[in-house]
Amino acid sequence: TTTILLEGPYGNHFPLWSYESVLLIAGGTGIAAAVPYIQDHIARSSIESDTIPSKSNSTTTQTKDMHLIWVTRQEAFAQQVAGRELAPALARDDFRGSFYCTSSLTPTPARSGDDDESGTDTDRRSSRDYLWKGDTGNIDIIPGRPHLESLVLDHAHEAQLSESSAVVLVCGPSALADEARAAVHLAMRRGYRRIRYVEE
Repeated sequence: TTTILLEGPYGNHFPLWSYESVLLIAGGTGIAAAVPYIQDHIARSSIESDTIPSKSNSTTTQTKDMHLIWVTRQEAFAQQVAGRELAPALARDDFRGSFYCTSSLTPTPARSGDDDESGTDTDRRSSRDYLWKGDTGNIDIIPGRPHLESLVLDHAHEAQLSESSAVVLVCGPSALADEARAAVHLAMRRGYRRIRYVEE
């Protein structure tokens, strides 16, 4: 006789489809929480493209722009996931991926004006500097760690310019979540009121 103990499922499925601009931030294995949302976006977009008038709003999406920021150690792992699970999304015009690889041998210069001497934050380089061209499309693979405050503020600013609702969903280590939460709070204090923070 074998005894099996099962736990779960965990978490809730947040309605990202009700927001026009989506920023997903994943750290390490947190990509496992982001991928289902990306796949759901693709499925809802394909339903929306069908000209079937009977489809309800609960099955379609309002999302027009989705950006995934994934912080992982190994570049090979990022390329592997990009070539499999993320391949359909990377071929789309409404999705982009920025992968930050912390074990890269390429040194990461400090941002101008930063007092952080550790050199862990990347500067705002052109995506052409670190473009990896795969079979499914282009992604940014950047050495080092992202400067989440700048990325979140840029996301909020772009959403405000287009008068779009925005959401930032985070799944990863607590330090990553804390940094993203603080950045969203800063964006709200600067007047970007139509942004929402969700922690998976």
